[in-house]
Amino acid sequence: MAPFFFFLIAVEDLTWLFKQAVRKNMIEEVRVGTNEVLITVLQFEFADDNLFLYEPKNQNILVIKSILRYFELVLGIKVNFHKY
Repeated sequence: MAPFFFFLIAVEDLTWLFKQAVRKNMIEEVRVGTNEVLITVLQFEFADDNLFLYEPKNQNILVIKSILRYFELVLGIKVNFHKY
């Protein structure tokens, strides 16, 4: 149970990194619906899965992958880039 809580705390920091990238106009969020609701991160409660939603642009992909690589190096958590 403890590793799961560690993961939740670590993902909060990961979410903060993504918010900073958006604030600095490094990545662009996805706008959904007529009210243009911004959705960026979906976390699944009983699994260590996260879904990050951003515009499908080359710049976004490079920044997102860089953030995830940094996350791997700092926390030692392996990111599965081949999962879909």
